[in-house]
Amino acid sequence: MARKSIIIVGGGIIGINAACFLSEAGHTVTVVDRDGICEGTSSGNAAALAFSDILPMAHKGMLKNLPRWLMDPLGPLSIPPTYFPTILPWLWRLIREGSNSKRERSIAAQVSMMKLSSHETLSLVDRAGIASMIRNDGSLELYTSEASFQSSLPNWALREKHGIPFEHVRGTRLADLQPGLALSVIAATFSPTWRTVSNPQDYGSNTAQCVNFARSKAERVWCSQMAAHWMQAMSSIALARGHTHWPPRSAIFCRLKQSAATTPRSQNPHSAPSAC
Repeated sequence: MARKSIIIVGGGIIGINAACFLSEAGHTVTVVDRDGICEGTSSGNAAALAFSDILPMAHKGMLKNLPRWLMDPLGPLSIPPTYFPTILPWLWRLIREGSNSKRERSIAAQVSMMKLSSHETLSLVDRAGIASMIRNDGSLELYTSEASFQSSLPNWALREKHGIPFEHVRGTRLADLQPGLALSVIAATFSPTWRTVSNPQDYGSNTAQCVNFARSKAERVWCSQMAAHWMQAMSSIALARGHTHWPPRSAIFCRLKQSAATTPRSQNPHSAPSAC
């Protein structure tokens, strides 16, 4: 494969992983980020490597749940009324994807992607020497009623069909896995292949160090607010049709969004573009 000069805009988890693999493949990689490598990555919340999550969002019974979700302030879906006409075509396509035949194809694709993701991610973790940062404790999905537990069984059967390991637990076994649960929890399902990271920012920053040992070292460039004009130009290049004369042959946009601390774009013409 021909050696290329590649720009990656966004130095978060996705950008850094892309940089590592491209650099190891022999390409010259430049990572550009307004704040710094993984500076925008969470350091106060844990993260999960949920390789067992293979079920797509769209499913057959989703439509009947939409009104209840929208009415519930703590529900999983919130759509501002003024935005509803804009998102309606997307929602309609999502609902259509929930048909049984399309759902099966989606699950098969997700299984393949998760297998690839698990293999490549854990291999990179080993090469970066940060395996100790990943906890292999699995996860528990808790149920507070027999009805909720029973309603979850068809989805667990789908996971079993595709070789995802899990264990339904109650009583003493549940208490052994997670002491101190409320008495209202009557059952749970344990997924042993879930992995967690306590500090995603540290994880990302340490992953980036593996670039130093790649066959083609990546340049790590931090883009300050002074260079926002340049980032705006990068967005134009990414969206342009045909050839350009800008030096890098490829550009990958992994994170381009305004943080809460920056001025809204309407007031600041130099702000970075949103993710495409």
